[in-house]
Amino acid sequence: MEHDVAIWHYIAGIGMFCCLGALAHVCRALFNPVNDRSPDFSTLEMALDDDLPGEQGPLRTDYDASGHYRLTSMRNLRNAVALSALSGLCVMLASPDVAAVMAKVVDTGLGSMDNILAFRIETASWS
Repeated sequence: MEHDVAIWHYIAGIGMFCCLGALAHVCRALFNPVNDRSPDFSTLEMALDDDLPGEQGPLRTDYDASGHYRLTSMRNLRNAVALSALSGLCVMLASPDVAAVMAKVVDTGLGSMDNILAFRIETASWS
């Protein structure tokens, strides 16, 4: 069964991929037991960091003093959300099947929320 994909399905899909990126950011920060960088910053890491074009590069990642990925960094959150949204949009544009599946997921989710809202209104007690 063919499912028509409208522009608002792409926008809703981007929103879903943004939420997935935020979840990935939190999971990377909280559930990674291994340091991303060594606390003593080896010679190789210092050489690679010094050769970067700028201190505030667009995809630069923030780490805390012990070398862990920083949960409280807005730059890290922005990078995770932007890369997830861009990747999801590219996949949706490149594959019509993925776009159709996302459209079906969005329509099913909206239908379910509509049913839940109608049920809550019908069963609400106003006294």
